Parts: sequence; structure tokens; C-alpha cells
Amino acid sequence: MSNNIPQLVIAKNENKNLEFEIRLGNYFNQRFQPGVNFSLYNKILEQDNHFSKTTFENTISFVGNNNIKKILFFDKNLKDLKKNGKIKVIFQEKKKIMESNLYDQNLRISLSEETNVKEDSGIKTMARYKQRVSKFTKDGNWRYDFTKVNSVNIKSASDILPWNSVPPNYIYEIEIEFVGKKLT
Repeated sequence: MSNNIPQLVIAKNENKNLEFEIRLGNYFNQRFQPGVNFSLYNKILEQDNHFSKTTFENTISFVGNNNIKKILFFDKNLKDLKKNGKIKVIFQEKKKIMESNLYDQNLRISLSEETNVKEDSGIKTMARYKQRVSKFTKDGNWRYDFTKVNSVNIKSASDILPWNSVPPNYIYEIEIEFVGKKLT
């Protein structure tokens, strides 16, 4: 479906817990592939005059045969983030509600629901190493997530690499999420 943006806006305003997100990427055979080239990524990332606040987050997300991902958190030096002596870990389920594909602009606008769950019994087949810089617009309504992602296929625990061993085959993703009160 490619022309349902008004429905996305209405649904977001009716349910504040839904995530309204614009993703930059490309379409190949009508399939969306997230990511932009390094030059565009840096050009937008360096536009500091549009933003008021910047945060950083490094994670490894394990994904697989279900909609639940296991996320491990790391500090800015890529060391384990610990809470009460344990590595900070969450399990998160993402449900797609609806989306709009803007083929001419290489954009996907989606509405989804993310909820933390207690556990996950799914089989994980990929580790996504993410280094994210988030910038918030001056009006506080939008968050731009600039993420360097490297995905590694995993079949066993021995396939999980430490950060310094991950090959630098990055995909540069840009996501723009509405974080304000009312989307107009």
C-alpha cells in the first residue's frame, strides 16, 4: 500500500504508544532495503544547526524466526553496560501495524508497536551490531537515528563476534521517528 499516509497519522494520534517512523533506503523489485550511502549519511548527520540534543547507543540485536529480538547494550567504548552487575539485556517484540511505501522518494513510512517482553524462545540466526547517534530536532517533535549496522549470520554462540572483530561492512541507516505529542 503506498498512499495511506493520512491513515498512518490518524492511527498514531489515536494511539500514542505506536511508533511513527520514516526510513530512508532504496527499492529493488518493489522490496524496500534500508540504508543510504556513506556520503548522504554524513551530510545529514553533520547538520547540527537543526538539532538541540544528541544521544549515543551501541547495541547488538539478535534476530531470528520470530518478531522478538534480544538486545544487549554497550557503552560508548563498546564495553558491556551493566546493571546490578549484569549486562543490560532486554527482549523486544515489534509488531507492524501499517506502512506506506514512497517508491519515488526511496522512503518507507511505518507504524508499529514495540513492547518489552520477559523472554524469548525463538531461534536467533543473525546478530546486528549497531552504533547509533540520535539527534532531536529543536522543537522536540522528531528524533533522527543515524545507525551504522553490521549484520553477522550466526549458527552457534561461537559465531558471535566481539565488537573489535566485526568486519567494517556497514549499512548506514537513517530513521526519523516522531516523538512529539500530536502529529499533524
